Amino acid sequence: TDFSRYQSWKWADDRPVVADSLVGEDPLQRQVRQLVTAELEARGLDMKPQGADLLVSYRGNLFRPVAEYPGATGYSSQVAWEKRDGGWLRRSSRAASLTLMLIDAKTGQAVWTATGREPIEDERDAMRRLPGMIRTLLANFPPGRQP
Repeated sequence: TDFSRYQSWKWADDRPVVADSLVGEDPLQRQVRQLVTAELEARGLDMKPQGADLLVSYRGNLFRPVAEYPGATGYSSQVAWEKRDGGWLRRSSRAASLTLMLIDAKTGQAVWTATGREPIEDERDAMRRLPGMIRTLLANFPPGRQP
């Protein structure tokens, strides 16, 4: 992919940018959108509500699914099992994951994707770690960019 042809972007969900700063929105989503916006602008991409070259989408989750019981096929969002001293020990296993996807607006094809995971304690810890996670995810965008 020739990334030099991408000069502008917009959110794939077409949500107005003003909604990112409204009170009452999910604070994690608001922070993701603000941080991604800042990182893309720092890389010279302009946000354009109409006629953008790239569509930006993201998915996130605060908890990694793990087995509910040892050997079970079900999943739980907050419990992991660890074998210790001949028995099973239940322990917390929280993690934040975030996937960013950049899509060519003309073709609808994904041209760049990055996923990151961080162990977290709670939502406050996730918000604290989010700026570093997004910087890391976008550190190599666009490919061939000199930092």
